[in-house]
Amino acid sequence: MDKILFDGRWILPERTGVGNFALNLIRALGDTGRPIGVVLSKNAPSFALPENVTVFHTGVDIRNHPLTELFEQVWIPWLCYRFGYTRFVSLEGRAPIFHPGIRTFPFIYDISFLQVKGSYGFKYRLFLFANLVISRLFATRILTISKSVRREIGSAVRIHPGKIAIITPSHSNLELEIRPDGVDGKTPFFLGIGFTNPRKNLEPLIRAFNRVYIENPNVALMLTGDKGFIEGYAGELPGIRNLGFVKDSELAWLYRNATALVFPSLNEGFGIPLLDAMRFKCPIICSDIAVFREVAGDYADYFNPASPADISDKMESILKSHTVNHRSSSNALRFSWEVSAEKLLAFVETLNVEE
Repeated sequence: MDKILFDGRWILPERTGVGNFALNLIRALGDTGRPIGVVLSKNAPSFALPENVTVFHTGVDIRNHPLTELFEQVWIPWLCYRFGYTRFVSLEGRAPIFHPGIRTFPFIYDISFLQVKGSYGFKYRLFLFANLVISRLFATRILTISKSVRREIGSAVRIHPGKIAIITPSHSNLELEIRPDGVDGKTPFFLGIGFTNPRKNLEPLIRAFNRVYIENPNVALMLTGDKGFIEGYAGELPGIRNLGFVKDSELAWLYRNATALVFPSLNEGFGIPLLDAMRFKCPIICSDIAVFREVAGDYADYFNPASPADISDKMESILKSHTVNHRSSSNALRFSWEVSAEKLLAFVETLNVEE
């Protein structure tokens, strides 16, 4: 039986979508009973893992360049040789160049750095593109999370789709529901999730909400994500609450009580918040992009993410209808962390996976 090592350093206290994906997939992999290894940051949040999971802690922060590149190119292969791992899966999207005898599988979640102007600084965009090319040339196979991203990767680096496997996410496993501090529980609100980057398209959402707020001053917009990033756009505008990164229990409460989730991203690899919203029967209005239609189907209402007027029209329509979303959320049942974990294990051992 092959031994598999996973790099999960994006599992941090303030989790992004990648961190959320890594955390839940690692949990599901642990539940399979297979002996696996996991590399975690020293400041990773505490979470239970079964005895079959060996954890290697490192002080090398995923965001510390160029030290993290040295870690991935040298220390990761050494760790595989030292402890007998013959497969390496990077949940960070990295591929070692020199890894004789070790099959490597980096996750590429999206290529927004090529598609959304201003999504990252020039140096980091160059780094991400170089990493994509390295994965194309040196990885055994590339992994991704949706059909949409597989098409985009294939087009960007001219790789046959058969060399890219899809391992889909599922919902965030949010259970306990606790109202966030300072939220009164009475004011109706729209919910915006995970604003950490310009591709999340926060400015048009704020302009749309300002239009809605003029006619509906009793409505709020709750925003989660990087507090400093949100502050740069929202400032002290009336009706807007900058919650920063919130706990899972608080996020569950927000989904349960929101008038609707508003998800205006210009580009995403998947969109786990869509599954979370469907699980909590929260109405969704979101960008009309291919991957969102792939995930949410008929459950969501779609808008042009470049048009504040279109976004505000969809928000006002939700307010005027005064109805609970009765659309079927059965589409969300297609996704399961357990199925994804089993599919991933099967693929890295056989290089064959059914879509």
